[in-house]
Amino acid sequence: MSHDTEPDQARWLVPSPRTEVAAEPTRSPADRVRPEVVAEIDRLAASGLDVELCRPRPRFLLPEGKQATVDRALAEQVARPDFVDWLFDPGVHPSGRAWSRVAKRAIALHTLHHVGTMATPASGLDPSVYDQPLFDEGTRSARDLIAHENPRKVRRILGRYDEFFAGGSLDDGEDSYGLTSRDYLVGVVDSHAVRTRGDAATYLIRRHLWQRDDNAARMLSVGCGAAAPLFELADELEGEGFDLSRLAFVDHDPIALASVVGYARGIHRADRVAVHRKNFLKTPMTRYVAPRSVDVVDLIGLFEHIPRSRYGFRLAARLLAAAGAVAKPGGVIVLANMLAHRPQQEFFDSVWPRLQQRTITETLAVIAEAGFDAKSVTVRVPEAEGVYAVYAIRTPKVLRPDSVWQRALGAALMFHWPEY
Repeated sequence: MSHDTEPDQARWLVPSPRTEVAAEPTRSPADRVRPEVVAEIDRLAASGLDVELCRPRPRFLLPEGKQATVDRALAEQVARPDFVDWLFDPGVHPSGRAWSRVAKRAIALHTLHHVGTMATPASGLDPSVYDQPLFDEGTRSARDLIAHENPRKVRRILGRYDEFFAGGSLDDGEDSYGLTSRDYLVGVVDSHAVRTRGDAATYLIRRHLWQRDDNAARMLSVGCGAAAPLFELADELEGEGFDLSRLAFVDHDPIALASVVGYARGIHRADRVAVHRKNFLKTPMTRYVAPRSVDVVDLIGLFEHIPRSRYGFRLAARLLAAAGAVAKPGGVIVLANMLAHRPQQEFFDSVWPRLQQRTITETLAVIAEAGFDAKSVTVRVPEAEGVYAVYAIRTPKVLRPDSVWQRALGAALMFHWPEY
């Protein structure tokens, strides 16, 4: 199958003078992108690298006045020491509170991705899947594994998930600004950014696949998080004549993997899905995914969890090299990282203090350390939020061999880490 045209950009990107869409601008560029990021993009683009701003079409938008109120509420309240408790006050925003209790878990991304069309934080997810024997050769459920591996924390962990599934309407009480949980989960810049990050990544994947003659597309998602963007992409690709034989998901979190299975069943895709419960930082991917067998490797959402240090640099490079080992020659690896300079930094520091931010240059250095040419990388920064940079790496026909030294280093770094 040969694809003579690129996918319809108009469905994914709105015109902007700095994006790849050749059209007249409808808004000024770089709405929230920090000047430091704009300068870095200009510098890297001037050096010949494919680094640009882009504008994915927003999935959900608040009315202009209400969005301004969300921005004002965060600016006025974020400095208070009890900001998170104020924002997710169970007496005012019980639905937001239920979501916040799992906000640092992969399942929370499901809410952010669908928030404009769902009734409750867990709409579209079936809690019964967590009691089904999906692991250890069909002998243990996600709840069983959490109870077995976290005996001292099991009540707290599972209690938060139960609270999440019992969460009521997202259109709950209005606070002093007249805002509900849905208003915040739609309107916060980070929420928009999670959605445009996924949309920018899936657009780049589609564009890459359309440039090939092969219509097969096997995908692997590592640290799967919110699987919805990949399922949506799979639906679109199959509608365009691609053959998606397999969607494989890897994570160490059994709840995340069970959520993928449950979501896949709900959209009648369970027969296409394989899940692998692995510590992907310790066990080489080639032990459970055939080398050079995957057309698309998704690493979105992983790099923020890897320390911004020399240790983290080597760890991130090792993970990326492992992804290259299972990617087909001429395949694509997609990843993202939160920018070192971003809007609403104080809000981010209050809510997500452990995630790692990087400049585009720092992330490109990790990519180079993993053995990829920077000129094979497409970098896009969704400009309406200015929070993430998204990277699509075209895998070469011949990869640099994984060195014995690099494998030994990785084994030493991960020696005391459990498999799960």
